[in-house]
Amino acid sequence: MDLKKVGLPSILISMETLRDSLSYLPSSEIAELEEALARFPRAGALLDHRKISDEAFLKRYPNAQKHPHVPHAFLYEKDEYPLGKSFLFDVGAFYLQDPSAMMPAFLLSPKPGEIVLDMCASPGGKSIGAHFLMGQDGILVSNDVSYPRTLTLSQNLERFGVGNAIVTNEDLSLPHPSFEGRFDAILLDAPCSGMAMFRKNETAKEEWSPAKVARFAEVQEKLLDQAASYLSPGGRLLYSTCSFAYEENEGQIRAFLQRHPEFRTRPLSIDDPSFFHGSAIPEAVTLFPHRFPGEGQFLCLLQKEGTAPSINKEKGRPAKKLDPLLQKYGLEGRHFEDFKGQIVSLPIPFDLPGAKILRKGLLCLDEKGKPCHALARFLPPEYALPLSEEQARLYLHGDAFPYPGEGYVVFRYENLVLGWAKIVNGMAKNHYPKGLRHLYPEL
Repeated sequence: MDLKKVGLPSILISMETLRDSLSYLPSSEIAELEEALARFPRAGALLDHRKISDEAFLKRYPNAQKHPHVPHAFLYEKDEYPLGKSFLFDVGAFYLQDPSAMMPAFLLSPKPGEIVLDMCASPGGKSIGAHFLMGQDGILVSNDVSYPRTLTLSQNLERFGVGNAIVTNEDLSLPHPSFEGRFDAILLDAPCSGMAMFRKNETAKEEWSPAKVARFAEVQEKLLDQAASYLSPGGRLLYSTCSFAYEENEGQIRAFLQRHPEFRTRPLSIDDPSFFHGSAIPEAVTLFPHRFPGEGQFLCLLQKEGTAPSINKEKGRPAKKLDPLLQKYGLEGRHFEDFKGQIVSLPIPFDLPGAKILRKGLLCLDEKGKPCHALARFLPPEYALPLSEEQARLYLHGDAFPYPGEGYVVFRYENLVLGWAKIVNGMAKNHYPKGLRHLYPEL
C-alpha cells in the first residue's frame, strides 16, 4: 500500500524500528497493528449531557456511534461531520477527544466531593471528563508545566463552565510541599514518546527513537514518585500514556511498585475483549488501535495503602455580604474570596501556598465589579433568558438588539447558556467576549 497516496504518514516504514519496544505483543498482533495504523482513525465527541442529550446529538449527527464504554460519548468520521466548526462546539456542548483518550478519566472515576489532581492536564480533555463525573462538587486541580498550554487549559475549562477547578502552572516532577498528601485521586497522563500519535502527527513518527523512549521514561519515573507523595492514604492513581513502549508502560509500573511497596495495582472497573493485558502487569490495559477505536492508550490503576478518605468535605463559610448580582444566581452556599482583584468562588476553601495559580475556581466578578463570562457558562439554563435563533445569531456575532428588561442578564439559546448582556433602554448591549464572536450561518 502506498500510504502517501491515501494521505496517511508512512508509519509502516518505521514499524521495524519499534518492534523491540513491542516485543511483549504477539507477532500476529503486531501485523494487525500495522494494518490498523494504515487506516484513518475515528474521532470522538464527549458530550456535556446537561447541555445536549444523546438523542439530540444523534438527531443532528445520525451516523455517529456510541462509545463502547464512556457514557454520553460518540465516535464519528471527521470528513462527514466537521464538529470543530460547529456552534455546539464553541458553546461547550461537547469536547472533541480521541476515543481512547476518554478512558483515563472515566476509569479513575472521580466522585463528587473528592479532591482530584490532573498532573499533566493540557489541553483539558481529561480534566473535563473528570468534571463531568464530579460535577461542581469537590476540587479539581488541573496543572500543566507549560505556561502557554496552561492558558489553553484554562480557556477550555471556562468554556465548559467548570466552577471547581484550580489551574496551576508547576513542574510536578519536583517536590511541592503544598501538594503533599492532599489528593483523593490523581490522574497522571504522562508525557511520553507518543507512539500512538504516529497516525495523526508525522513529526511524532519522525522524531521517535529508543533514546526518546529512555528520556521520557526518566520523566515518567519522577512524576510517578511525586504523584505517590501527593496522594492521600487510600487514594487512587490512574497512570496513562499514549505510548505502546514497554519501558514507558508495564516496565514503568513494575519499577514504581518496587520503589513504593505502599502501592498495589487494582483491576479496572470494566474489562472487554478489546483490552490487551500484558503478562507483566495483568491488571493494566493497553488500548491498541487494531482492537479499540482511537489512537491508543496505556492505563493502569494504582491504590495507596491506608484508609480511603471521606468525601464529606467541610463546607466553607459563605460570604457575609454577597454581591446582589451573585445572590440573584443562587450562589449563596459557595466559598468566595478575592483573587488578584477578582471575586472568585469554590465549593469549599482550598489553598495551595506557593503554587503558581492562573485560575482559582469560578471567576465571578472582575476588578470593576462586572460579571465574568465564566460565571455565565457556569450557571444552569434556568437562570438565563431565552433567545430566538435569530437573536442568538446576533448575540454570538457580538451585535446589540432590542430586548425587554433592564440591567445585567444572562442569555441562552434552547438549553445552551451563551453569556452576558446589559439591557439599557430596551437594547441588549452585548458582553460576549470579542475573541469568541462569530457569524454562524445556522445554529
